[in-house]
This record gives sequence, structure tokens and C-alpha cells, in this order.
Amino acid sequence: MGKVSVKMLHLMVVTSTCFCSCKKWNPDKQYENDVALKNQELLLLESHANTSKERELNNFIEHLKSLLNKSNEFLIWAEKNKIPHSITTTVLMNNEKWETREYSLKDLIDSRYGFESEISKYYLTVNSPKNLNLITNGTRIINPSIF
Repeated sequence: MGKVSVKMLHLMVVTSTCFCSCKKWNPDKQYENDVALKNQELLLLESHANTSKERELNNFIEHLKSLLNKSNEFLIWAEKNKIPHSITTTVLMNNEKWETREYSLKDLIDSRYGFESEISKYYLTVNSPKNLNLITNGTRIINPSIF
């Protein structure tokens, strides 16, 4: 937990304790306070977990961008992991076949982390970005975009 979060929890505990100690002890009120505090702690933990998953997703997207910038590393990785893609356009130019490929980001995440992973489940909640598009002749990539 961050310093601010821990300080906030301590302040809540001290405030709750002072509030309860100034009056006659009421077990029902104490139970309500304990449940409220536990719920706040759980919300804080969930928020930290989501922040961590968001950071991991952003790191993965940066990793993809670095692969796309290195010659044909992405193509080798995608082929090795049998990541499905659709071909949306094919053009013959200078005796080379160029195609526009579209990869689902969900497929890329599942290939890297597994479809039962926390990052994959988190991605289902944010569902963005959706796709990676690129133009390739099978050995080179031009114009990659993640959207």
C-alpha cells in the first residue's frame, strides 16, 4: 500500500476508536464500524490490484511496440505462438506480396499470459485497445498501429 493509503487507514482506525471510546460501548455499532472499515480496505486493495493490472497491460503494449520496431521479431513471435490474424488487404507491389493483417489484442494477451490469467480477465473489463494492424510482406513490417 502507498504511504497515503496507509495514513488514511490509520486515521480512520484512530477516528473510529476515539468515536467509540467517547461513548458507552455498543457491540452493534462496533460491528458496523468493523464491517465498514473492512469494506474500505477491500476497495483499496482492489483499486491497487486494478492499477497493477493496468500497468501490466500498458507494459505489454509497450513490449509489442518494441517488437514491431525490430525488423521481423513480431512476425517470428506471432508465427511461433500461432496467433490468429485476419488478412484485410493483399497487394502485389514490386514483385512482392504485401498484406494488411489485423490481430486481436485479446489473442496477443492470451498468447503471452494465458486466457485464464489475471491480465486476460482484466482486459475483458477494459477491452481497449482492441486491435493491432500492420502491413507486411512476411519479413518486414510497415505502418503498425494499435487501436
